[in-house]
Amino acid sequence: MSNYLILDIETIPDESLIDKPIVPIGNITTDKGIGCPFAAVGLMPEPARAQPAPEPSSIPPPYANRPIAIGCLWLDANLTPIKCGCLGTSKYGDDEKALLVDFTSFAGREKPAIVTWNGRGFDLPVITLRCYKYGIPLEWYDQDYRYRYTDKKNIDLFDLMTDFGAVSKKGFKLDKIARLIGLPGKYGVDGSQVKGLFEAGRFEEIEEYCITDVIQTAFIFIRFQLWRGRISAEMHDQAVVKILDFLKEKHDKFISLIDHKTLSVLSK
Repeated sequence: MSNYLILDIETIPDESLIDKPIVPIGNITTDKGIGCPFAAVGLMPEPARAQPAPEPSSIPPPYANRPIAIGCLWLDANLTPIKCGCLGTSKYGDDEKALLVDFTSFAGREKPAIVTWNGRGFDLPVITLRCYKYGIPLEWYDQDYRYRYTDKKNIDLFDLMTDFGAVSKKGFKLDKIARLIGLPGKYGVDGSQVKGLFEAGRFEEIEEYCITDVIQTAFIFIRFQLWRGRISAEMHDQAVVKILDFLKEKHDKFISLIDHKTLSVLSK
């Protein structure tokens, strides 16, 4: 049985890799103001006006996102927490390569099952493509992690709970599924504020936000393991208590916002 690495990342846009809107240059004109000299004598149609470029997506493609925080909660095969923390800008500054090397060195050494919310669609492509940018080898990131229809090493809860896209993804968000089982969901900070916090130098707030998403993903994962019959109700509640005890010293504010009766299944 594998250990589990619950993972979430925060990013900012890499402006150097984001497509800029095409600015129309207009038609070539002559001193008589004719848009095209050949069009005036019927030899060529007047060229169509350039259309405005579409508005760019608010979220750049994975390769154009720079990771600034990688939050992790490491659980053993019995769902007992081993370590929790965030690799981020407060430690690495602008050295994105060092951040990626530290994370991928750990993953390559331990080869945990990586658990995410939409990690196949965002977190892991960002990490792997930014490693590609810096020439960081990822020999550990093999078929067990890359093949979509197995969860041997890559457990994307969003992908699995929507039956690989068969269920409508509209409104199917970490925040809502977290609230469904008694967790606080998003509070204080959300992803739309990360860039502003980064520019203000408030790196520790970003890292704390990242960790709260990791913790909520962990509890969603434990409920998912019960839901699909991999653990019993007793094992579920034992795992919940172990994680709460492990986190209470550093994350007491977050824990105070949990509806503990709803998070437990034996109390219902």
